[in-house]
Amino acid sequence: IEIKKTLTPDMDADTIGASIEINTTSAFDRKKPFVALSVEGSHNDLTGKTSPKGSVDFATRLGDNFGIAGGLSYYKRRFATDNIEADDWTEEDGTAWAETLEYRDYDVERERLGASLTLDWRASDSTSFYARGLYSRFEDQEYRKRLIFDLADAAPVGGSGAISRFDTGEDGEIKVERDLKDRFEVQKIASVSVGGKTETGPWTFRYEGSLAKSSERENGSIDPIAFEREFDGDDPLGVDFDWSDYRKPAYAITHGNDAFSDPAGYELDKIERTSLSDAKDKEWTVRADITRSFALSSGTFDVQFGGKARLRDKTYDLNIDVYENGDITLADVLGKQDYDLGVIDPVASPKAVRRLLSGGFGDFELNTVDTAFESAAADFKVKEDIYAGYLMGSFDTGTLKLVGGVRMEHTKNDMGGNRVDLIEEGAPDGEDLVVATPVDFKRSYTDWLPSATLRYQAAKDVVVRLGASRSVVRPNMGQIAPRFMIEESDDGAREGEFGNPALEPYKAWNLDFSAEYYFARNAVIQIGAFYKTIDNFIVNAEFGADSAPYNGVFNGIAFDDAVIPINGEKAKVKGLEFSYQQALTFLPEPLDGLLVNFNYTFTDTEGKLADGRVISLPASSRHTFNAVLGYEKGPLSLRVAGAYRSGYLDEVGGTAEEDRHVRRHFQVDLSGKYRVTKNLQLFAEWVNVNDATYTAYQRGDAGNRLLQYEEYGWTAKFGARANF
Repeated sequence: IEIKKTLTPDMDADTIGASIEINTTSAFDRKKPFVALSVEGSHNDLTGKTSPKGSVDFATRLGDNFGIAGGLSYYKRRFATDNIEADDWTEEDGTAWAETLEYRDYDVERERLGASLTLDWRASDSTSFYARGLYSRFEDQEYRKRLIFDLADAAPVGGSGAISRFDTGEDGEIKVERDLKDRFEVQKIASVSVGGKTETGPWTFRYEGSLAKSSERENGSIDPIAFEREFDGDDPLGVDFDWSDYRKPAYAITHGNDAFSDPAGYELDKIERTSLSDAKDKEWTVRADITRSFALSSGTFDVQFGGKARLRDKTYDLNIDVYENGDITLADVLGKQDYDLGVIDPVASPKAVRRLLSGGFGDFELNTVDTAFESAAADFKVKEDIYAGYLMGSFDTGTLKLVGGVRMEHTKNDMGGNRVDLIEEGAPDGEDLVVATPVDFKRSYTDWLPSATLRYQAAKDVVVRLGASRSVVRPNMGQIAPRFMIEESDDGAREGEFGNPALEPYKAWNLDFSAEYYFARNAVIQIGAFYKTIDNFIVNAEFGADSAPYNGVFNGIAFDDAVIPINGEKAKVKGLEFSYQQALTFLPEPLDGLLVNFNYTFTDTEGKLADGRVISLPASSRHTFNAVLGYEKGPLSLRVAGAYRSGYLDEVGGTAEEDRHVRRHFQVDLSGKYRVTKNLQLFAEWVNVNDATYTAYQRGDAGNRLLQYEEYGWTAKFGARANF
């Protein structure tokens, strides 16, 4: 694994922070044949179940000039999360409440199968070739049971402090929904690359071609099957909500509990069946690099130039069927809850739902309007071709290395989707009519990207680095695709997430400095500083039906609430880094096996939106650190690690009060290894020992307002590794 914190002209320029390159193993990396086996069990606290994991890796030479290396891995993971989400916050007379409050219980089973194979051939003393293949299959089975309070047509009738009291009375209405998601998704990734290197005198030629394909497919997922009951004056319900712990709001039924808990009173509202969700992504890559080396009296000087083409296509096809049948109730598919944040019974059973639908949908009525609208609005195709060329020089004296040059990248986009119009009573029979009109957007742009990097060994134990570069980071294809992923509420309001084909890429100037002091054996202190200016930074912003500049219509599609990625104007990022690690071998036995590792980053960001509002950049924490205390001696290896990330802005709302923030996170992990023999090692890990949680919230006048809270529990892993 190679981490590169500064750009050089021969690298793809689509990074602002750092790039991570994963290189597959070559048989020529080892002198002898190698086989490694790993067997692992993983126990999740919330599920109480243990999951298997195993792998085998090998490398061997077939003669002096041919080698083969590869591996196979399998992992079946069962885990759960308990979740609470709130939305549409309202404040009246000093009392704040969420119009939508959801208690969510997730149970997930994920299965992974991975394989890799590398062939290496040393055709001659000057030329070598390789072929590398990777394959991954990932299956994701997710069940979600949910209890939803819809208070849009209700208002508090009393309460005090953090308690808000709701009662249907004569005018109020409280909708309660209990639903189930049963989603099965398969993802596949496959790639193959062939290339080689030829060295002849002062010339070096490198060349490579590759193809990568990935897919994500659902066929028959239910998301969701929803049962609903509307409580009003004729069907009374009283509920008290306690917001004193904003992360875990609680509810209590004050009257009407028998009706609230009666599964027969919840009628089927709808079934959304994903008959097809098919995403495909394909990328061809061709590159060539030529280097000419010159021997100088003071060192070496290399001139390198080359080119690269990346041709990528991504398509998405969604077919949603929306069914209705008012004769079915929750009692027909009743299950049991497994949820620790409150009472959500009665809930639907995944097995009972599957039995109900096993005979097909002949007894259900298809909602043709919703089916047509959702299926057409989400489809898209995006093509992105990137053509790059560069010229680079490198001067190396041993104590001083200077790399500089310029890279040119030309980008072409072709983006297609549908404009979808809902015409009320527009069909000949007087029913609503959905009209889908294909839309297409094209654009191209060219970026010139200079960079320079310096490495200077000021002393035997001191290294100084300085880098300056220009980079361009393109939006991902889902962000620029002209599509609308819809979540329709019970009252017909269309909420969801748009793609924005007018989205511009990030364009940044980056300046990085670092110094390393190796003050003892197995010991180093590093300090660093960075400064970046970014044009066109991207944020996800929320817009309502009355929010400028779209006013409820984007790319011809009407919406009530939507998240749309947009460009800000300019941002600045500056920060400091510190790292210290040392093996404390100078201590007396047995403490001479102790080791410490600590790194800290301070980041200060400021971005300006098009409307003039100043924000911190999304996903940018002001403080992050990792601390490790370990022990390494003889056959024993121990680690206790803590990772901290301060809170950050996650999503921009219509106002600062509506911005989505994520709470600070600190997690503790433990691990240990014991080498029984030269070839056998036992290991154990305890992940998330302190049960660290996730919280997203808004900052309201009366305090923080919950948007999302999740608990994961801890996971214990144990197993053995053997190598031969």
